[in-house]
Amino acid sequence: MKFLNHNIILAGFAIMAGCARPQPSLVSAAVPPTAIAIYVDGPVIKPGMLELNPPLTIEHAIKQAGGIHPLESDWVHSARVERRDGHKDRVRRKSWSKFVLQDGDRLHIPRE
Repeated sequence: MKFLNHNIILAGFAIMAGCARPQPSLVSAAVPPTAIAIYVDGPVIKPGMLELNPPLTIEHAIKQAGGIHPLESDWVHSARVERRDGHKDRVRRKSWSKFVLQDGDRLHIPRE
């Protein structure tokens, strides 16, 4: 067999005219999770749209939004999550680390 003017990729190596050099492997690798988009509003430092990797909890989303404003922290006891399908949940602060958000959720932090 002659391979003089052809490039062959085999098990992560490119063979070019008899010279092998490392190349990205063709073996399947773990695919990172697809980012989800949520909207955060209320007394957070940076309200707005966030694109983050799942699993994403309310606690993670608030941290990514800069946290709750220090002057408002004592007044925040729950969060409201509105799903794309219109379903609404009220989540107490102690459960923020367990409640997983979904793509398209709107997270509102009310001042109570």
